[in-house]
Amino acid sequence: KGSSFKEVQVVEDLVKEDSSTWGVRNGKNGNSLRVSVLRRFPLLVKKHVEVSHEPFLPLKEEDEAAVKSAFSVRNRMKVLVSHKNSNIDICGENLQCLKPCAWLNDEVINLYLELLKERETREAEKYFKCHFFNTFFYIKVCFLFY
Repeated sequence: KGSSFKEVQVVEDLVKEDSSTWGVRNGKNGNSLRVSVLRRFPLLVKKHVEVSHEPFLPLKEEDEAAVKSAFSVRNRMKVLVSHKNSNIDICGENLQCLKPCAWLNDEVINLYLELLKERETREAEKYFKCHFFNTFFYIKVCFLFY
């Protein structure tokens, strides 16, 4: 009952706002304007979504065990993630750079850039058009012009 009441309240507030903007009067039938607005603009109905106030939700025990295993010394040479489109393999040794106060690794940065590039092409209408260059681009450009 609570979320549907909130949805109706949001719509009624929008109708009041928009009716004054459009110069429309609500007349005798108060629902007619609301119904016509909802038919015309179905996106005006906002869904009530529960959002956590914590920036990160705690991991489940099995997820935490997987993270500890990935960062363990015995998995330093084991390939943990393989990105097919870029042929980048991330092993446990590469993940060590994600620990606090560690330097980032080229493979990790390049993989992240590839993921950003894929997201931008997959949802082009949502993101600005961007150009991504891997970390070796600058070195190649410098050596080509010398």
